[in-house]
Amino acid sequence: SSLRNYTDEEGVNGDYQNRAYVYGRTGEPCRNCGTEIERVKLAGRSSHYCPECQPGPRVRRKPPGKKTKLR
Repeated sequence: SSLRNYTDEEGVNGDYQNRAYVYGRTGEPCRNCGTEIERVKLAGRSSHYCPECQPGPRVRRKPPGKKTKLR
């Protein structure tokens, strides 16, 4: 979204950027827990997140004893 320069058809500035919990706040404390906001690049775009409130994806592991078939 065009957070910094958005205006509606009446010329009123949008205020989403004032309510965003993480977007554009790299290095600032999370408003929820105080942990420093981090930024990563995904497919050429920035993504901001709190590593405490929004942990990364869980790694799926194969159950022990299962073998992968080779074709």
